[in-house]
Amino acid sequence: MIVYIASTRKKTHVIFNKNGDVIEIQYYNSEGDLIERNEIIYDDLGKRKEENTYNVKLDFLANKRVFIFGDNGNIVEKNEYYSDGSLTEKKVYLYDKQNNIKCIKTFDSDLNLKDSSDYKYDNKGNILEKKLYGIFENTTWYTNQLGEKIENTYRREYRKNKVFKTDKLGNIIEYSELDEDSTLSSRAVSIENKKEKTVEKLFFALDLFGKEEIQTRKQIFTFDDKGNIIKVHNYENKPYYCTECVVENVITYKYDFDNKDNWIKRIEYSDGKPEKIVIREIEYF
Repeated sequence: MIVYIASTRKKTHVIFNKNGDVIEIQYYNSEGDLIERNEIIYDDLGKRKEENTYNVKLDFLANKRVFIFGDNGNIVEKNEYYSDGSLTEKKVYLYDKQNNIKCIKTFDSDLNLKDSSDYKYDNKGNILEKKLYGIFENTTWYTNQLGEKIENTYRREYRKNKVFKTDKLGNIIEYSELDEDSTLSSRAVSIENKKEKTVEKLFFALDLFGKEEIQTRKQIFTFDDKGNIIKVHNYENKPYYCTECVVENVITYKYDFDNKDNWIKRIEYSDGKPEKIVIREIEYF
C-alpha cells in the first residue's frame, strides 16, 4: 500500500510492505522536489531493526536509529547516530515479570543519564502511573570585560508524574499530570458517546493564580458507521481566565471508498476550506 499526503505546503509519500509495515516515507517541498527520505528496515521476524533518514538534496545520511531486541522479542535498546556514526542518544528498556515496560532510560552521547520514566500497571496490564525524572542542561557563552569567552552551564533536575484512569476495555479515559510537589499541573478527560458516535476530550489546567482548575480547551470527534473520523470541533478558552470554551475551528473529512469499502481518498477541510488530501493505493493479495 502507498499513501500520498498532500497539503498547500508539502507532499508526503508513505510506502508499506505486504505486511502493512511502513518501509519508506518520502517528503517533498511545495515545488514537488524530494527533500528527505526515511527508510525503515525489518528483520526476518518483522521487527523494526533500523531507520535511516537521508537528506536527498544534500545527498547524505543525516540520521540513523538502530533497534535491539531481546530473546522474547521485546525491544531492549534503541541507539541514534549522527551521519559520521557517532552516538547521539541511547534508550534502554526494562520490563517487569508480566512483560510490561517498567522503565525507559535515556542517555546522551557520553552515556550520561538524561531522563528516566518508570511505569506502574494494574493486574490487567493497564497503565496506572508514569513517573518522569529528567535533567535539564543548557550551556551558554558570553565574553567578559577582558575579552575572555566564558562558558556557563545551567543544570536542573526535574520530576513529573502522570496518573491514568482506564475503562473496562483498558482505554485511557483520564490522565493527570502532577508537578514535583504533587500539585496538579494539567488534566485531560475522554468521554465516549456510542449512540452519537462521538468522543469528547476535555483539557484542564490551573488558573493564572495556581489555585483553581479551569477548562482550557475541548475537542469533539465525530465518526461515521465505519469508524472513520468525519468531524472535529476544536474549542479554546480565550481569554485564558474565561469559564467557557468557544469554537475555535471545525475540521471535516470527506472520503472516497473502493469496492471493498476501504477509503482510498480523504480530503481534510478547515472551516470549509480544503487543507490536505490523502490518497491511498491499496494492493490486495
